[in-house]
Amino acid sequence: MATSKPTILFAHGAFHTPESFSNLASALEKKGYHCPNDFQLPSIDAPSSAAPGLLEDAQALRQYVLECIDGTGRFESQGPNDCVVVMHSYGGAVGSQALEGLGTKQRPGKKAIKKLVYINANIVEPGDTVQAQMERFGQLTDYQAPPDLYMLDGQNVKYVGPEDLFYNDIDPESSKTLYAGLKPTGFGAFLTPLTGAAYRDIPSWALVGDRDNCLTPKFQEWELGLHKGYFEHVEHIDGGHFCFIPKPAEVAEVVDRAATAL
Repeated sequence: MATSKPTILFAHGAFHTPESFSNLASALEKKGYHCPNDFQLPSIDAPSSAAPGLLEDAQALRQYVLECIDGTGRFESQGPNDCVVVMHSYGGAVGSQALEGLGTKQRPGKKAIKKLVYINANIVEPGDTVQAQMERFGQLTDYQAPPDLYMLDGQNVKYVGPEDLFYNDIDPESSKTLYAGLKPTGFGAFLTPLTGAAYRDIPSWALVGDRDNCLTPKFQEWELGLHKGYFEHVEHIDGGHFCFIPKPAEVAEVVDRAATAL
């Protein structure tokens, strides 16, 4: 299936599934993009015996992206195609770990990742963990890493805090539905040190929600400051942690600009 536009791939955050991107995927499809939105992180809702974490998530995402750009596996009928990878929250750490070496400069003459788009994302330095980075920022400010996690079985945790940490800009009925659908996540997702930093060799954009109660704007500005010079563009949006649910068209515009920017 030949196309002049890159395929849009998604990496969702902890406690959630690909369904969280449904509105955004639909908005991007209206712009002519192919958005399969069928990738789920292995650490989400997994049996406790499997205990998947960051490394398993990264391995799975890398395989999924390689299938897209090489036109194999799930993308065999499409054929090789460039892609843009959109990552949210913890999905940003997964993408950073997973996708080094898959950009246009690293794959001359081949299909590749054209852009990384981080939305309200954990952007973690090599050697650091998601949890440690958030705690370190908390030592510098009054920020508190989300504490409301309940250990289910020694391997998986579930979020049991207030809805408005995630959904403060979403209507109450939808918020309750989303909250009821939260999934357990392997605790190792937050405790494994990263060794990769894909944003250092693949052109990257960031979108910051100015009403994000989870990864607050101050936290995101701080973490972006740690990576100064690596992100070619940063935008802000009047929205919360899941800004792309109530404002899919606005976020789709950002993704579209990223996909078409030189």
